[in-house]
Amino acid sequence: MALKRWVRSALKTAVLQVPPVKRLVESRNTLLQENESLRRQRVAPVVPESGRWITSLDEWLARLAAEPDSVLSIADTLLTAGRNREAEVVLAAATLSTSGHLSRHMQWVRRLRYAKRHGAALAVCNAALVGDGDNPAIRRERGYLFFESGQLDAAISELDAAAAGFPDSVEETLLGVAARRALGRSCPATHEEIIAAYFKPETATFKAERFDPAAIRWSLERYGCALIRGLFPIDPLMQFHAVIDRNADNIGELYDAMGVPRGFNVGWPLYFAGTSPRSAVRACFRDSYPQLFDPARMGGVDSTPLPRFVFRRLLETGLNKVIRDHLRIPRLYTSAAICHIRKFVPEGMAWFGEFHQDNRLYSSDAEILTLWFPFNYLHGTMPTLEFLPVRSRSHFPCVSACGIDNALFDSRVLWRPQYQLGDGMLLSGYAPHRTVAEPQMKDSRTSVDFWFFASDVPAPIYE
Repeated sequence: MALKRWVRSALKTAVLQVPPVKRLVESRNTLLQENESLRRQRVAPVVPESGRWITSLDEWLARLAAEPDSVLSIADTLLTAGRNREAEVVLAAATLSTSGHLSRHMQWVRRLRYAKRHGAALAVCNAALVGDGDNPAIRRERGYLFFESGQLDAAISELDAAAAGFPDSVEETLLGVAARRALGRSCPATHEEIIAAYFKPETATFKAERFDPAAIRWSLERYGCALIRGLFPIDPLMQFHAVIDRNADNIGELYDAMGVPRGFNVGWPLYFAGTSPRSAVRACFRDSYPQLFDPARMGGVDSTPLPRFVFRRLLETGLNKVIRDHLRIPRLYTSAAICHIRKFVPEGMAWFGEFHQDNRLYSSDAEILTLWFPFNYLHGTMPTLEFLPVRSRSHFPCVSACGIDNALFDSRVLWRPQYQLGDGMLLSGYAPHRTVAEPQMKDSRTSVDFWFFASDVPAPIYE
């Protein structure tokens, strides 16, 4: 039986030298015994609508061969039923049976991390150490799992091992320092020292009228960001700002009618910057709640003026090709389902938005690239955007569904450029960032997150 061959092969490797795997594979017959256990029980529907049930690991593994990614739905069914041990065995067997597909296994780990299924994610990591080899990517994911679950000693060990295996291992080193700091231990370096040695702001800053495309791609690959000075002419930005302000005037009254708090701030769709009458904009926003960003509910309003403006400037400057090459897509597109306009009104106190990575927000492994720019801006008086200049190879440990602890990194390592109106910031979905306001900031700021995806989006708007 194929399963027996996988078990024998696994036991001939260093599986027993990895303590978590040793606990999982306690004897030569562990997986075979679990196979018999699952054979005797109806565990999870193979195809729910058909009514067929999996009765053995053999049957499940046969399905896996045809549809490798079905493992997550089956594991989720087991986990939801509280059958954690069976789920972990299924995941470990699936990982061993698909050895050599490390990127797929890391996707499984991240999906399980999103759902806070730490034990199940760890089972995949442990089996991957056997099937895929002792890879620093696996060590990093194990370190992040231990960090998220509060096992900081174990996290330090795994992150140090990952850092030793990666050149320029800045993210693993930063997290290792954060774990040591949380335990009150001495650190080999401070966050500030690590970033100072790694990041040079001048190498991530470019002029729109003349730039080296390779240098921008390098900056995006290394730092996850590229500041483009003078990307947009001022007058059109001011015109868009006037339109947005008109459509959002007395927005609190509209929120009252929708039954949401006046502090409701999920942003506004692209049609708030369009040419549709104010009455149509507000009616569409009210009537589409809570599916505010569903293009199918945006009939009768125009979402295209701002995308046309952006795509035209990208074409004129040549940035469209830079972004296409970075995302490895033949044509740029965005969608009214994902772009959003936001207005931040400071309240005279220090405030941070949720520190997050856009790729985690959308549970996406295909990189997202954000073009962020304000419609009005005066540095020092308005809320601004700051971020860690690191393009992560994964998703940093979170304290909520998507939010990274605001205290995870020393705030002095976050880059807060002195933006000028007309600048645009290209930001990788793997770069952690947040909106920040300080007590002296008294003026409101309106900006847009204009997103490019390397994966399918609803109702795409093409360049």
